[in-house]
Amino acid sequence: MAIHCVFIALYQTSSRYVAYFYVLSWLFLGAYIFQNLATGVMVSSYQTIREKMDELEAGARDAELQQANVNQLLDKVGLSYSTTH
Repeated sequence: MAIHCVFIALYQTSSRYVAYFYVLSWLFLGAYIFQNLATGVMVSSYQTIREKMDELEAGARDAELQQANVNQLLDKVGLSYSTTH
């Protein structure tokens, strides 16, 4: 509502183009700030998801390495282990 009062005051005392420029500049500034906030939230969300996916992939690689080590040890002893039943 304050921007409306400023617009009326500028329109009555100055050129109407100054008033239009003032209102449009506020609109563009607000849109720019909102766009940056929305983009920041999306980037932060995607970064969090990516970190979780990296942790899951690292855990899967560790499990595969552990399984390979167990299979190598069992082969040395002369036993075999199958993960399929």
